[in-house]
Amino acid sequence: ARGGRYFWQALQSGDTTGRAVSLAVALGLCGGLAKGRFVLSKTALRNKRRLQRLENARPWQVFAPGFYPLILLMMGTSVALKKVFGTGFGGGMVTYGGIVTGIGSGLVVSSLAYWFESFGRDDKENKV
Repeated sequence: ARGGRYFWQALQSGDTTGRAVSLAVALGLCGGLAKGRFVLSKTALRNKRRLQRLENARPWQVFAPGFYPLILLMMGTSVALKKVFGTGFGGGMVTYGGIVTGIGSGLVVSSLAYWFESFGRDDKENKV
């Protein structure tokens, strides 16, 4: 949904074409779905198992301690990219919208792996 706002902004400003937006959506979705399925889903399952091993889990233990600085770095990178692409650099908001679409679709896929554990496994692992 967030990526759509950036695509709409780019179309309304006249900086892009519908074809460029379609390409950015397709690439964002394909890249995000692949990353979610093959990378992020494994991380989600590993984190789920780590949480299950905790005896008295606390809300701040949702992420491993070393992950919090990475979250801050990712947030800062997102803000910086939005500023850079907002100037029209590298395709402008269409490129940023494609990146945000990819991130969002990857997170949706990894959340499916987290909630439905068999979703994130390979067929070889399911036969165990």
